Amino acid sequence: MTLHHAPEPVLPLSTVDDSLAAYLRTVHPDDRQTVTLAVTSAAPGPFASAHRVVTDVGVKHVLWVGSARRDGVGTRVDGRFLDVSAEHASATRSFVEEAILASDTHRASIERAKGIIMAEHRASEVEAFTALRRRSNEANVKVRLLAELIVRERSSRGLVTIPRPARRGPS
Repeated sequence: MTLHHAPEPVLPLSTVDDSLAAYLRTVHPDDRQTVTLAVTSAAPGPFASAHRVVTDVGVKHVLWVGSARRDGVGTRVDGRFLDVSAEHASATRSFVEEAILASDTHRASIERAKGIIMAEHRASEVEAFTALRRRSNEANVKVRLLAELIVRERSSRGLVTIPRPARRGPS
């Protein structure tokens, strides 16, 4: 097996020898089967694998692109590694930020739907959410989608009103 590294070595050179088995020992245990399958099912031909490797400094996310061929001895592999840890961290950060923003957006719809249920059924906030969640489960619809439907339906019928604040004292 010939291993070519990106400009920044993904693995310390002392951990790399010329066997696929040795490399697989550096692959994160949860990724070993996928990496093995990518290489062995590709032979003969190209393969690509995005996976994690465990190094002395921690876990790195790598992209391994190469070609595999079988000879009389086993599977021969030639490829290059690229450390994509920074890109993976950035993508994860973006995903989390988007999920938080979406959660805030969905929370507004859920809060409005709870308010509608509370007003129409004289329910507490906990009872309103419990009813919303129960109906969501019965209909096999996400809570946020059901909440959006309730708000949209009540708004279109003109049943959503914003009460005026009670007057306090003389004006």
